[in-house]
This record gives sequence, structure tokens and C-alpha cells, in this order.
Amino acid sequence: MLLTIIVSALNEEENIRNVLHTLDSQLDKLGKEVDKSQYGVVVVDNGSDDATPEIVRQFSRQSKMFVRLTHETEQSIVSARKAGVREIKNNHHVFGDTGYIAFCDADVLVPTNWVDSILTEFGKSNADVLSFNGSFPHSFWMRVPDLAERYIAEIGTLFFPEETVVYYGTQKRDLRFTSQIYADFVRPPSGGFYAISLRAYDKVGGYRREFTEERKEIDGPTWRLYQKLMWTGAKLHFIPEIDVINSPRRLLGDPMRFFGIQSYDQLGELPQNIRNLDKSRYDFVNGLAKHVDFKPIQRYVAEYYIIMPCVCDPPLIGKNKSFFGELEERVRADIQNWRLQNPKPKAQNIYRFCDEMADKYFQQIFQAVPSQPGSLSQKHS
Repeated sequence: MLLTIIVSALNEEENIRNVLHTLDSQLDKLGKEVDKSQYGVVVVDNGSDDATPEIVRQFSRQSKMFVRLTHETEQSIVSARKAGVREIKNNHHVFGDTGYIAFCDADVLVPTNWVDSILTEFGKSNADVLSFNGSFPHSFWMRVPDLAERYIAEIGTLFFPEETVVYYGTQKRDLRFTSQIYADFVRPPSGGFYAISLRAYDKVGGYRREFTEERKEIDGPTWRLYQKLMWTGAKLHFIPEIDVINSPRRLLGDPMRFFGIQSYDQLGELPQNIRNLDKSRYDFVNGLAKHVDFKPIQRYVAEYYIIMPCVCDPPLIGKNKSFFGELEERVRADIQNWRLQNPKPKAQNIYRFCDEMADKYFQQIFQAVPSQPGSLSQKHS
């Protein structure tokens, strides 16, 4: 098979069957079933004590798609994903011609053309890494209308699928942040769903667990992998047509942590009370709309989707002059000088520098960002 999709799962009995079903139902551009010999799935059970492993085994027996179950007892998203890659490499007789891998969280739903888009883009381009849109489901945004309206006013339509854009009429309004920002600055790969050539993954040493001095595991492993990839000249392509649907359970379960940009990154940090939500949580979250401080999210978007891509790929500054206004030359000089002084920076050094850049320039960049049509259908040239 050309592509192997790695799905990490910890106590995902409520979601894993749906994820596997969407992967099993992949279609090409003509609406025909994607050849099952072209791709397969490795599910890494990361220490579940529910029915997750048995559901995967049952699905594997019933499906024409190749599904392999493996286990990793060390509970960490990095350890789970590394176990998936290791399973591929240690079973050459099964995965022998796998040249590309994709990572997919167990609580996302991928569109039916995701696999075809991966195989097509890798087949026709020199891409090393592919990134995609990520949205919360339309059903979520419909049930929190007050939050949606404030989100539109303060942020824009990031994390809105097309039907939500239409539902709230944002295609007729000029907004600050739309998915156009992902095209302009080449969206970094989401930790929950992206694809990469196995060669590029190996070239930078793949995922690594990193810890603070207090031995707490550092979040953002895919951000760190992205930084290493870009520093070695990897080619990142963004595919705007693919919109993977994220579970809103983190927002619903712990909205203040979510809006404070302290979301859960490790599988083991997702408490059961967030996995099993009462419907009243929608009313609760919607009621918080007028109290939410959106500045942390505004800063997060500016820092991680504008500043960090420019730090990793400085030519993006010149390609997006309108985002910087009078700051352009200052931003360019700061980044160039820092890169000269840090030719081989560690991830924490990059994070620290991006924080410093956000401290200096966030407000001005936020004010300079050109408003854009809210329609997703107009966003990409």
C-alpha cells in the first residue's frame, strides 16, 4: 500500500467505529471507491480499558480495508504515533511499499475524499507534508448561536465548515480571519490530521517526547515536528478543499481552558467528564459567549498562523505584505537577525522567539490584517 493512516486511541469506544467507517468509505473525484490496495490503517491502542480494542478487531474482520491493531502502554500521543510508525517499519511484508503516512485522531471525521486528495497531491507534486482545514461540526455551531456570532465578530470564520458560513450569512460580510489565512501563510499541519512522506519524517527524526525541568511532557509535538521540517527545507502544501471535522468536546467540557488556549494535547489528559457530555453543556457554553475574552485566541492565531510560519519560512513575509503594513521591514529584520544567531534552534527557542515577536507586534498585526470575504468558496485563488 502507498499510504498508511495511523490512528491513536485511548478509551475511544464512542468514536473509533465512526472514524474507521469514514476511512473505509473513501471515494475518488469521480465518486468511485478508492482502491483499498492503495491504503490501510494502523490503530494504536494507547492503554484503553474500555471496548476500543475489540471494536477495532471486529471492524477489521468485517471491512475490506486493511486495519491492523497494535498496542502502546506508555500513554503519550508521541509514544502512540511512534508505535504506529514502528509497526509499519517492522512489518515490511505488509507495509513494504508504504511511502506516505497520515495521522488521524480518533475523534475526528474525515471527508470521503481525504485519502484521494493525499494520494493525488503526493503523486503530482514535490510535497513532503500536506495540511488541511479543520472545523468544528455545523451541528455544534448551530446549537451555540450566541457564541458563533461573537466568534465571527472577534475572530472570523476559522473553524467554520462551509455550511456554517452559509447558515450565519458570513459569506456576505468582510471578516478578519478566514481560512484564506491558511492559504496565504501555508497552514502548519494540525496535530489531529495531516499527511507526510515517510522519507521526510525520517529525515528529521520523527516525533520526540520532550519534557520540562519538572518532567512534565511538553505539548505541541506536531508543532515541533513542523518546525524541524521547515528548518530542513521540507515542502509543505495546504489543501483547502479538505475540511476535517474536529470533535467540540474539549470546548464543551472545559470552555475556559479552551478559550485560554490551554487545550488538551496528550491522550491521557482528556478526562472522562469531557468524553461523556450532557446536552446541557451546549446551553452552558452558549451562555458564556458574552463573558469570553477572545484576545488569547486572537493572539494565538496571529502568533501560530502568521508569525511562526514567517519565522520558519521568511519569504512568506514578502508574499503577505498587507498583513504587516508599516511593520514589514521591522518584522523581516527581527526574524533574519534571530535566524542568523540561531542556525539550529531547539523548539523551545522558536516558541520563545515567537512569543517575543507576538509581545512586540500582535496588536499592530491584528489591526493591519486585511478584512476578507467570509465565504469559503471565495477564499483560495
